[in-house]
Amino acid sequence: MDLNANLTAALDQANKLFFLEMNEAPTAYLYGSSVAGDWTSARSDLDLLIFIKEAQLQHFLEQLDKWKKLKLPLIDGFLCAEDTTELSALRLEDLFQDRPRTAGPLFNRILPPDLWQIQNRSKKLFGTSNSLEKLPKMSQQDLQRWAISNRDDYWIPAVEQGIPILSNFDPDMLKPLTPTIWVASGAARIANLIAGGTCISKKEALRFFIHHLPKSKSHIQFLIENYDRSDEDPQLLTVMQALEISHLSLELLRSTLPSPKGQHLTI
Repeated sequence: MDLNANLTAALDQANKLFFLEMNEAPTAYLYGSSVAGDWTSARSDLDLLIFIKEAQLQHFLEQLDKWKKLKLPLIDGFLCAEDTTELSALRLEDLFQDRPRTAGPLFNRILPPDLWQIQNRSKKLFGTSNSLEKLPKMSQQDLQRWAISNRDDYWIPAVEQGIPILSNFDPDMLKPLTPTIWVASGAARIANLIAGGTCISKKEALRFFIHHLPKSKSHIQFLIENYDRSDEDPQLLTVMQALEISHLSLELLRSTLPSPKGQHLTI
């Protein structure tokens, strides 16, 4: 795993705050872009699955407050009480953003792509618990079924609704890269799963986008070349470019819809 300096510093702090300074040592698994190798401080969070004892929750929240004061990357993933029958879980991003806490069984809360990554593309960060073995297995067919449903219920409607909103802005106005990277990579991840692939990172998804929709190359290559550019830097992406990428994302998603014969198109 090729770790850059910012990620290494963040993982060192995670080990200190959530392992060494906890009374009973938790267990944590690292997954997502930090394991895939394209983590960037410009737009990546830290995806963790952490197992603790239920009685440790308050102490963990105190440690999380210390993390936030250090202005370290946003933490996402799940915090699980491993001494409960169904691995009761809280979303770490909700805790990080001080949102209302909604607990529930881990396997009901975690999305199939996250579950697949945890089981197949994760690294134990610290601890000795084997609670990961309690999670249900996720097959490629499970991922494909989820992706088809998510395409129909969320992605196509979301991109369709976003296009007229973008159209209302000055086409030459500059805008942050993150929302457009999120749309393009998200659409490509869904298309990849429907095509029979497994979970891929955002940057891998952008490369998939170009391969399966070659006419998108100049637009998507622009996103890849500027992937590590922070939204706080002077902006380069115009509204017109973002709008064209949204149209291309919609085209990629629609290419996975059933053909007239009821078969899914091969992309």
